[in-house]
Amino acid sequence: MNPPGGQRICVVGAGIGGLAAAWEVRRSAPDVDLTVLEAGSRPGGVIRTSPFAGRPVDEGADAFLARVDDGTRLCAELGLGDDLVAPATGRAFVHLGGALVPLPPAHFLGVPLDPDEVGGDLLSPAGLAGLRADLDRGAAAGTPGTADGGTAGDVFARSGATGGGADRSIGALVRGRLGDEVLERLVGPLVGSINAGDCDRLSLCAAAPALAEAARSHPSLIRALRQRAAGAAAGPVFWGLRGGMERLTAALSERLESALALSEPARACLVRTGGGGRPEVHGVQTPTRTIPCDAVVLAVGAAPAARLVEQWAPEAAVLLAQTRTASVAIVTLAYEAAAVPGSRAGSGFLVPPASGLHITACSWASTKWSHLGGPESETAVLRVSLGRHGDDAIVRRPDAVLIEAARAGLAATMGLTATPVEARISRWPDAFSQYAVGHLPRTAAVEETLGTAGAFCAGAAYHGIGIPACIASGRRAARAAVARARRNPQP
Repeated sequence: MNPPGGQRICVVGAGIGGLAAAWEVRRSAPDVDLTVLEAGSRPGGVIRTSPFAGRPVDEGADAFLARVDDGTRLCAELGLGDDLVAPATGRAFVHLGGALVPLPPAHFLGVPLDPDEVGGDLLSPAGLAGLRADLDRGAAAGTPGTADGGTAGDVFARSGATGGGADRSIGALVRGRLGDEVLERLVGPLVGSINAGDCDRLSLCAAAPALAEAARSHPSLIRALRQRAAGAAAGPVFWGLRGGMERLTAALSERLESALALSEPARACLVRTGGGGRPEVHGVQTPTRTIPCDAVVLAVGAAPAARLVEQWAPEAAVLLAQTRTASVAIVTLAYEAAAVPGSRAGSGFLVPPASGLHITACSWASTKWSHLGGPESETAVLRVSLGRHGDDAIVRRPDAVLIEAARAGLAATMGLTATPVEARISRWPDAFSQYAVGHLPRTAAVEETLGTAGAFCAGAAYHGIGIPACIASGRRAARAAVARARRNPQP
């Protein structure tokens, strides 16, 4: 047996989920022998910042939710709290009817919280009637979730997702409660852009748990979301990081340097038969060595995780393989500011799938972030997103095709025809896990099977794709791995 304090943990994957897991191990169990395997040549996964147009510009995520404190807390622990910055503007647009139309001032994931703030350029009279009908549905209800006599639960059950765990698509809920237009013009472009997916396929409970909770709590979705917004802490909705989001993963990597093994992919989780004939993890195999461990954190996508466990957990591997992915690309373009009409008016815009364009969104990055120049910058930096689930073949096309598609999208939406002075392409193949209906029960079954063997899942394939969600899942998996190693060290 290992001597007391001699337990060993291996983390597979050095994206933000894996780095957060390793950081949690180091903080909570500094005596544990820790190894972090990363197949690529750099840590950080899809968080990457590089110089562009004379400044550090993010190639992947450039912000995280401020009101979910996992990201904020980790930045504080790493001494980065003073470098968190809020967007310079929160005004955003959606491309409808050939024009950029402002999103409602108050909305939650695209659901307007005040129909009186929604103009006819956003929704037709029929679309507005759907919002008012939702408010009328809840006007006479009692206290949400308690004194409404079961009304909220009944309505939620009729929409297909009950508190008992049933699930349905985001689209099914929003179409049923608020109407097709709200989904197709507002919620779909926003939530679909966040997830690079189709809201008519994305799981309500997994991809939009706040909407699921609101639907459970009140017969009026809008009233429930208003209450949630009113109860939220004051302050920014998002945080960016001065100097780029890679400062977060770089700070973690620096503190974990002695444990990092880059360009070393995991090939298999090795198990032996333990008590009761159950498999127990005792090592991770790489192309060059076997790393002994008492527990492992699988901070990789669902498909790589399936390959690591398929020899001893075939049923879990089959469930993991059901999680599909989408590939995206971000084309970053720099222009002389005077050549870019309208980019000083907000943070960017969304493009509904029905537009027929390849682009899904555009961030006016230099206006959005003061550390990239702010509204008075002489250079406008735009980050154009392309690729969504079922329509991501363009991500694999040559650079020139991607740049041309981005420029065509900007011409159609912004009227921008000027030639950029600089261009950069960032491809993220299979980076966005698609949470199909039933994702959470499948994930729970996987975690139960693997957890009994000492393998714990973390990252964007499981409980949320955002940075705070990945951090939370990494830390949670790390705590479970430490407890397992303490309780059941291998000989």
